[in-house]
Amino acid sequence: MPDEVLRTAMQICLSETPTISTTDPRQHSGILDLPEELIDTIIRVVKNTAPVSDFWNCLKTCRKWHRIGLAIHGCLDFSVSATIESGARRHAIQQEEKSTSIEHLTDFSMNPPSQLFLCELRSLTVHVLHGRISSPFNPVSGRNFFESLSDSLKITRKLAMFSLKFADDGWDFPVRDVPAIPETQLAKLVSVLPSTVINLEIDTAGVDLPPSEELLRADQASHLCYQISRIFPRLQHFRLRVAHVCETILDLGPDLEPCFCTKAYCGVGLGKSSCPRICSWDLRRMTVWIPTGQDKENNSFVQASKRLTEHCASHAPFTILVNQQHTHTCVLSPGIAVCTNFTWSVTSNFCSNRTSGYSDHNHRSGSNVQNMPCRDHNFLLRSPRRYFLPNDDNPRTPFPYMAEWAVESQNRWTQDSHRGCRYPICDGSQPGDPFWKTTRDGRGLWACLFPKCQIRCQSFYALQGHQLYGHPEKPHDGMYHSYYPCPSVGCSRVGRWGFYRKKELEEHLLSHHLNPCTMDLPSD
Repeated sequence: MPDEVLRTAMQICLSETPTISTTDPRQHSGILDLPEELIDTIIRVVKNTAPVSDFWNCLKTCRKWHRIGLAIHGCLDFSVSATIESGARRHAIQQEEKSTSIEHLTDFSMNPPSQLFLCELRSLTVHVLHGRISSPFNPVSGRNFFESLSDSLKITRKLAMFSLKFADDGWDFPVRDVPAIPETQLAKLVSVLPSTVINLEIDTAGVDLPPSEELLRADQASHLCYQISRIFPRLQHFRLRVAHVCETILDLGPDLEPCFCTKAYCGVGLGKSSCPRICSWDLRRMTVWIPTGQDKENNSFVQASKRLTEHCASHAPFTILVNQQHTHTCVLSPGIAVCTNFTWSVTSNFCSNRTSGYSDHNHRSGSNVQNMPCRDHNFLLRSPRRYFLPNDDNPRTPFPYMAEWAVESQNRWTQDSHRGCRYPICDGSQPGDPFWKTTRDGRGLWACLFPKCQIRCQSFYALQGHQLYGHPEKPHDGMYHSYYPCPSVGCSRVGRWGFYRKKELEEHLLSHHLNPCTMDLPSD
């Protein structure tokens, strides 16, 4: 292959305007007529030596280059953020009934580089926020989030990983003043996942709307646990945190005999459990968060998982992590703080999890509730000061995701085991963005989620140090570098993304009122 041909072709495909003009096909006949083997070589050189943005510029040269380039990429990741809002609030509804009908407003839109990209997609991450904390929020009329996402999933042919993650800090808004999301909608999403999906994460922060017993009896297909059980045998990595979890997930149907394994039956010397049920799984890691306030007395999954963590899976080639949250102060009405203290109990078949300080993770919060005549202002300005203590050796943090990662740090496939950096989603929706793909410059996989921070660290402990010294200790309190933060816990308008003038902050709060404000705001 002549060097000048390669140099000329690379100059064209890496130019700022790489798209080929079709006004005069003879003008660029040279690059259009290149053999596919030569195009393959050129794109591989760019992919291995040039920045990510240059690689995607190559794919914009023409359709031929686009098709070949996608095949070279081999692992297409796409991350997109979405905002959901609704007049139906989670704290006002206890469970989903057959007659429950909730309309949602959303700005969700799947805009991948091309239709072919979507068809060849390997990994899809959707990060969900709600309108009370997202700014700005411009809903698209007539668009349904779950239907649009389901339509996109039906097109994917090679999707291996799907992650639907609701905002860590914000979806558990004070007194659950968040949109009510029926769990049956999540079940429909799982039902349309392509058969190629082997890695699944669904995390609603546990505040979605659980189905009633009557609804589950009437329609088994609307049961999220049932839909997961249908694909569970093929899953390799699985993470779940929703409002309803039961033993149905582990039920593989009547064709397999029930498991009655004991430690003696499995045998210490076996490399894989002899239990036929366990042997039929492709599982590598499973993390399940039990709904708040539930335990072995009122949750059947806890009982079912006990068999996995103590008996037949003790020598199985996969890791199980079951987290239980014991709330000591519950939410009884909108006038009471979310909680003042709770404890996480972690159960696992991975021995080091029991000895690494992962049990009894305390979370303490104090509320600063101001009595105001406007109900919406009361919601928005109520700001529980939540501090998570991952374990005795680590400093406290106001960021919930740091506490969550501390619990799962050895088992987090979505962050350090899966290809690509999962977070923050809003910075990973376009080719060439900082979090589009794991960089090769050694910056690490552990990403800081503080708004507009693009720092990534080599280890979880390095990330803890970064957040301890690089960001305000109380992000929703006081001014930071002359910026006013939004006092609403979960809102990303904090730090340097806050407001320079107090009047701008007041306008921001008013824009997130569900109803007209009935109080006179103080002048600046």
